[in-house]
Amino acid sequence: MKFMRHLYYNLLVFRNNIILNFLLLGNIIVPKYFNDKIIEYKKITDNYYKYIILITISDEIEKKYNIDMITIGMSLYNNYKLILNGYNDDNDEILSNLSDSSDLSELTD
Repeated sequence: MKFMRHLYYNLLVFRNNIILNFLLLGNIIVPKYFNDKIIEYKKITDNYYKYIILITISDEIEKKYNIDMITIGMSLYNNYKLILNGYNDDNDEILSNLSDSSDLSELTD
């Protein structure tokens, strides 16, 4: 998995450099149009790098502490959506599910 992530990261950097160089060259010809495109593309690529860093950190936490951060985050998000949608019939069950997902007793060796 680490090799694939490293390969993806390098291909992403290579592709971004080519596209960014094309946009910079176009900025010489039509500055107003390409200036906006450069800013938009820079925001998109920054988000890609943030996701790659998030995945890398979650993989390291999973290896070191045997905690799956993505599963915990998704269960918290699903419970949060239920609360926002007005699922008020059994709030105690939702809160108990939240406390179960934060159980860290597996960490103590």
